[in-house]
Amino acid sequence: METLLIRIYPGAAGDEAIFAEWIAVDANRLPIGEVGYGALEEAAQAAHYKRAVVLVPTEHVLLTRVDIKARNREQLARALPYALEEDLAEDVEQLHFAPGPRQPDGSHPVAVAARGHMTRWLAQLEAAGLVAHALIPDALALPVASDNGWSLLLEKDRALLRTGPFSGFTLELANLESLLNCMLEDTAVQPPMIEVYGCNGEAGPPLPPIPSVSYELREGCPPPLWVTGLEEKRSINLLQGDYRTKSDIVRLIKPWRAAAVLFGVWIALQAVDAITDYQRLAADERALQADITRIYKDTFPNADRIVNARVQMEQQLAALQEAAEIDSGETFMLLLDAAGKSIQDLAGVSIETLDYLNGRLELSLSARELASFEALRRKIEDHQGLAAEIQSAETRGATVSGRLVIRETQG
Repeated sequence: METLLIRIYPGAAGDEAIFAEWIAVDANRLPIGEVGYGALEEAAQAAHYKRAVVLVPTEHVLLTRVDIKARNREQLARALPYALEEDLAEDVEQLHFAPGPRQPDGSHPVAVAARGHMTRWLAQLEAAGLVAHALIPDALALPVASDNGWSLLLEKDRALLRTGPFSGFTLELANLESLLNCMLEDTAVQPPMIEVYGCNGEAGPPLPPIPSVSYELREGCPPPLWVTGLEEKRSINLLQGDYRTKSDIVRLIKPWRAAAVLFGVWIALQAVDAITDYQRLAADERALQADITRIYKDTFPNADRIVNARVQMEQQLAALQEAAEIDSGETFMLLLDAAGKSIQDLAGVSIETLDYLNGRLELSLSARELASFEALRRKIEDHQGLAAEIQSAETRGATVSGRLVIRETQG
C-alpha cells in the first residue's frame, strides 16, 4: 500500500495556518510523483487511498530511555510516568508516554509529548480531513548513521540530530557548536563521525569546528530524505494509549452503509434462490433416478439387485452391443463363405460389389446368362439355414447384371 509522508513545519503547533511538506512512497519505499509543499488541506487531498504517516516537530517531543521490567505493554505504559517523573519538569498527568520496542539490553526507548501538543496536532489533522496512521518525531526520520555515528540535518532555521535508532534532538543553529559539545560530553560512546545533510545551497551547511568530531557530507534534503531515513519499525509512533488510532475502515464504509445493506439483502436473496434451486434440482434428480430404476427393471426383469440403475444399465447395454458385434461378425463370415463356395462352382459368374448390413449380404453379380443367377440361388439355399433372393437381373449386351441377397433363415 502506498504511504504519504507528511511533515508539519515546526512553527505550526500554535498557528492557525498550518503548512506542511509531503511525498508519496510505494510499498518498496520508492518515491512516487512530485514533492508537495503547502497547506495541510492540500496534503490531505494527496493522501487519498494512502496511509498517512505524519512527522511532528521533535522540539515538542522528548526522546529518552527507561529500564523497566514489565510483563506486557499495558503494564509498561502504567509504569512509565512513575519511572520518568523525577526527570521531567512538567506534571506527568499532562504528558503522554509512548514506548518503543524492547531493546536487547531490556530497556525501552520512550517518546514523551505534552498532551496539549498531541490534542492540537490531531485536531489540526482532523480539521484538514487527515487521519494519521502514525505520528513520529521528525528526528527519527533521518537516516541512521553507519558505525554508531550521528546524523545531522541542517535546515534554514533549525538542526535535527539523530544519535541512534530511537534517540534524537532539535538544535538551534546559533548554539549548534555548544550544544554539540554538551552532547558529546554526555554520551558514553563518542560517535566516530557525524553524517551531515544540508539544504543551504551552494554556501554549504555551517558546520561548527569541533576538534573531536569529523564530518562527512551526505546528499539528501527533505522530503526525499525522509523516504530513505524513515523506518517505522525503528521509530516510535506517538499514537498509543489514549491516542491509539482507531481503524478508519468504519469511516470509509459509513457513506456506503446503505449500499452495503442492500448488497447484503441481495446476497441473502441469492442464497435463498440458490437453496431453492438446489432443492428443486435434487427433487428432479430423485425423480430421474426413480425413472431410470423403473426402466431398468422393465428392460431387465431378471435383475435382482439394483445398486446404481444407470451404471448397471450401461453395463448391460455394453454387453449386449458386444455380443451383437460378435454375432454380426460370425453371420457375415457364414454368408460370405456360402456365396464364395457357390460361385466357384459356376463358370462365368463374378462378384462386382458386396454390402453387408443387419445380417443381409447383398451381392452385385455379372454372369454370361440369366440361368446362372437361378443356379447360384439354389446352390446357396442348399446350405442349411440360408435363404437367397434375386433382387434384380438385367441383360446388357452379352452380360447379365443383377443383385442377389443372402440371409439366414429364422428358426
